[in-house]
Amino acid sequence: MAYQFKEYKLQRTGEPPVMFAGRLVSSGSSRDHEDNFNPNAWHVVKIFETKSGKWIGYVWFHSGKNAVADEYTVSVHDSKAFVLNGLAVYGHRDSKSFQIALGQALDHETFIEHVD
Repeated sequence: MAYQFKEYKLQRTGEPPVMFAGRLVSSGSSRDHEDNFNPNAWHVVKIFETKSGKWIGYVWFHSGKNAVADEYTVSVHDSKAFVLNGLAVYGHRDSKSFQIALGQALDHETFIEHVD
């Protein structure tokens, strides 16, 4: 399948941005989800595949507080399995907000496990 690749520049907290040519594979957000207990704070999870075949996990935590800065996390991996492992060890992985966003991102044909 031929994909349309575009240029991305992802911000990271405390580190230089990550730039690559690739495609957005899937994404999820807890912003407007009914189970997100704090409507002012949410997570966004995006999963990319680069033109060279790397996989990138991107997490944006919108803190919803003026005193607390938003957090941007980017992890680069050699395979789809490794990007999933990288997201599994994200610092706020136990938060309901992150779990909602991650669940939405993984509810994509690329990640669904089919069993006979």
